[in-house]
Amino acid sequence: MKKRLMVLMCSLMMVFGMSQCVMADASPEGEKITTETEDKTSTAPKTGEGDLVIYAAAAAALLSGTAVVSRKRLAKNN
Repeated sequence: MKKRLMVLMCSLMMVFGMSQCVMADASPEGEKITTETEDKTSTAPKTGEGDLVIYAAAAAALLSGTAVVSRKRLAKNN
């Protein structure tokens, strides 16, 4: 059962890792703006930095769940 949990955890981490690089939003096609503005706000599209927190929380949940299950199995065997 430990091996299954480790395989599941590694598989999920690989899926999260592979999907991280495709989270960027496509840049819109446009034309050059020639007007002068005083506004200095960024117009860059969202690139998925907030999703990193979700991935970290999911990894923490997986690791803590694995630790709880392993501890119960060790207590059961002793």
